[in-house]
Amino acid sequence: MDMKEFIQAVRNMRSWQKAYFERRQPYCMQEAKRWEKMVDKMLAEQAEPPLL
Repeated sequence: MDMKEFIQAVRNMRSWQKAYFERRQPYCMQEAKRWEKMVDKMLAEQAEPPLL
């Protein structure tokens, strides 16, 4: 993962979160959660690099 990918993932996550709170659409919540999981995974990978 590079920093550009991480920043874009966070932007997408925040965008879907904002969309959910504006519209209260279940689809927006699903997408926000999907991006949250992806960001959490990226952070976890950064914190604990895989063993070679």
